[in-house]
Parts: sequence; structure tokens; C-alpha cells
Amino acid sequence: MVNVEIENIIASATIADALDLPKIAETIEGAEYNPDRFPGVVLKFESPRVVVLLFEKGKMMCTGGRSLKDVQEVMDSVFDTLTSQQLLVPIGEGGEAGADKAKGAKGEGGKGGEGPKKGKEPAAPPETPEKPQ
Repeated sequence: MVNVEIENIIASATIADALDLPKIAETIEGAEYNPDRFPGVVLKFESPRVVVLLFEKGKMMCTGGRSLKDVQEVMDSVFDTLTSQQLLVPIGEGGEAGADKAKGAKGEGGKGGEGPKKGKEPAAPPETPEKPQ
């Protein structure tokens, strides 16, 4: 039998329709936000040692966790903080502003804040032409 060790858990969740990243960076102590280098807010935690990434389109990612319990606790804590500080646009209640900002200066193909990606997103499959009858 293979001895499996968990080294790193990556978790993601959609927590809102939109997030105001500059406001989050100003409000939450220790938040890092440099949109010229990375399209999200970075929150680093020491115990457990994890990093949470927040993106403009309402996504939250957590990386570095070594147990599901640690990841869940940190993500719940960040969500609770964002909620108590009124920094969320609840799902189903708009979010157009955040989506518009993501397209704004960067154009349709820019970094929209969905999270770190390696390479480009795959193109949509070509439409199949209808056969004449």
C-alpha cells in the first residue's frame, strides 16, 4: 500500500458576486494588493500557515493547508470578516460593478480576477455547422 501524505490542500469557493479589492486591502490588516503584479488580494496566515487569495469576481482560494479542518476554519474566518465589514456583494444581488471593473482597463482578454492561471484559458470549441436538410 502507498503511504500518502498531505502536503498542500488548495480549496476554492465563490463567496460573492463581486469583491471591492481596494476597499478590502484598506480595511483588512495585513492584506496585500498590487494589481500590477497580481489580480487579487493576498492574506497570509501564520497559524495555520496558509494563504488566502480574494478575486474581484467573488472567488476565494486557500492554499497551503495541511488539513481540511484548517482550510475550512480559515476560509470561514475570512468570510465572516468580509461579511461583518460589509465587503461582500451577496450572490444574486448584482455584482455588475465588480465585473465591469475587471473588464475595464484590461479589456475583454485581461486578467479578470478568477485566480492564478498557468497559460491561457482554452478557447471555446468551434460551433458545429448545421447540416442542410
